[in-house]
Amino acid sequence: MVYCISTVVASRTWPGTSKEQERSSVAATIAAYSPVSVGPEAAVFARAVVTKVHPESRERAKALLHASSRLASFACSLGLVLDADVLFEDSLIERFVICSTTRLRASSRATLRSNLRYLARRVPSVVPPGPVALPRSHAKAPTAQLR
Repeated sequence: MVYCISTVVASRTWPGTSKEQERSSVAATIAAYSPVSVGPEAAVFARAVVTKVHPESRERAKALLHASSRLASFACSLGLVLDADVLFEDSLIERFVICSTTRLRASSRATLRSNLRYLARRVPSVVPPGPVALPRSHAKAPTAQLR
């Protein structure tokens, strides 16, 4: 008896596909995204956010679009403004995973959370200004001991 063992390695692009073709394919995937399960404002938000991240493949772009549109739909149901600074807070991502994904398997919930945290780290956001530098005062001289 002879067994044949082979290894299959998945590549991100088709053989002969250039980087420019892959980038245009990703851009076309993002532009064509129009889900029926979320509102149009959530889809617009998802397209804007994923465009800023520049995903490397169509599959990655689709996963990020799905995760960000679900989060935006959840935020709309809470009455929150669709702003990346608001939506990509760790606390809101955790609340979304706990409250809105109860019907999903644990692995799917973890994937959604990791995709949202990936977006939160990579979406350029407005950094709040740091604290104002206060002048330093020297310590007062010790008071004389009362006798």
